[in-house]
Amino acid sequence: MKGEYKGLELSTQLLIAEAIRRGIEVRVLDWEDNFIQLKKDSKIEYIKQATRTSVDTYIAPLIMENKEVTKIVLRE
Repeated sequence: MKGEYKGLELSTQLLIAEAIRRGIEVRVLDWEDNFIQLKKDSKIEYIKQATRTSVDTYIAPLIMENKEVTKIVLRE
């Protein structure tokens, strides 16, 4: 990881470090909003600010309110 995610919030950086340690693919979707995508096999998880996930039913509106993230999700 070594500083490549330095612009993100500390909690997001810690989450990314743990995901990488576990062999999970990490993609930053929006640096300002700390929006990331974690992917392992066929499972994809969208996370905002390290605390808002699909376990939280509010993730869909969070994706939709972010135009850039919405474009990325719809392309996939």
